[in-house]
Amino acid sequence: MRCPGCELIAQERDQVPEGRAGYGIKITLLPRLAYEALHGDDTSNGGDPAGWRRTTSPSS
Repeated sequence: MRCPGCELIAQERDQVPEGRAGYGIKITLLPRLAYEALHGDDTSNGGDPAGWRRTTSPSS
C-alpha cells in the first residue's frame, strides 16, 4: 500500500509518453499554498482534498 502522494505520482507517470517524447518530464507534488502562489487562485487544474496539486512539466 502506498501513500496518497505516491499514488498521485504513479497516476501521472502513466500519462508520460514513452521514449523521446517523454524525456525530461518531471512529475511533482506541491502543497496547495505553493501551487496557488505560483498559479494564482485558479483551482481548476485538479487536485486532492488533502491539499496537494499535481503538476507535470518538462524539466529545465
